Amino acid sequence: MFVALCVAPACLAALQTTDYLQRDWCTALAVPQPPVQPTWGAVELARRRTCCEHDDNATQTSLDSTVKIAATAADGLPIFPSEGGQDRWLWLNHFQYLKRPINYADFGSNHAVFTSNTFFFDQCLGASGVCIEANPRLAASYRWRRCALVQTCLSDSVREVVFAFQNGVATRSGILKDNKSYKDQKRTPSRVTNMTCRAGAHVFATSKLTLIDYLDLDAEGHELAILKGTDWEAVTIDIILCEANDYRVRAFLKKCGYRAHGKVHYDEIYPRARFKLGPPDIDMVLDLQLLTVQ
Repeated sequence: MFVALCVAPACLAALQTTDYLQRDWCTALAVPQPPVQPTWGAVELARRRTCCEHDDNATQTSLDSTVKIAATAADGLPIFPSEGGQDRWLWLNHFQYLKRPINYADFGSNHAVFTSNTFFFDQCLGASGVCIEANPRLAASYRWRRCALVQTCLSDSVREVVFAFQNGVATRSGILKDNKSYKDQKRTPSRVTNMTCRAGAHVFATSKLTLIDYLDLDAEGHELAILKGTDWEAVTIDIILCEANDYRVRAFLKKCGYRAHGKVHYDEIYPRARFKLGPPDIDMVLDLQLLTVQ
């Protein structure tokens, strides 16, 4: 199955936003020194998950009410929605210095808001791009997003796979044979289904994206295959954040011209070898408070 949603320019222009988001939430976060992002533990994630846990299709939930749980700290203050501050790090170290629209690709994007690494860029920076999410139950939440949603799974080529899903907005869904939660049978998925995966090269070509500021890659263990399915001659990606599930990813990306340069939460940071982050007078500011995983 390969289904693209909300790809027409008129649809992308109709991004849902609210006075609260623009006046309060974005204003609090899109500042030179944004609030410190907690590294969410299991208890805090469970609190934020209540935004969406019983409404997979986001049909009965408003954007404001979702953000006020999924992207708000326990004390009621606005906070970045990502699990460990990945979006904050990108804003702090690079995106606040760009004077043009941002393009991104979010591979394995899960819910449109809960633990999203890219929702902040849509709402506060006017960014756009492509979001890949295989779980059809999460599709309706993307009415709140600017990215074109493609409902498929990704691999190194067109490939038939067994895909494991976890109910609700849990972040453990993925290709069964590589999935870090299920491949050793330590956990049992809520359901499995046969799917036809596409290659990232097909997604970029179909979306007509050739320059990507940021690729977010989280495939629960299938990251290397997805990277191998990218046509590196056809697309330029400045920064990759890849969940650290496979030690072979670093060697592969080095061959593709990327350098390992730090880690945010569970994600490793890979800028292009000759790419410079931030303003001209700095290379990278490591935000050490993000590197401690609770």
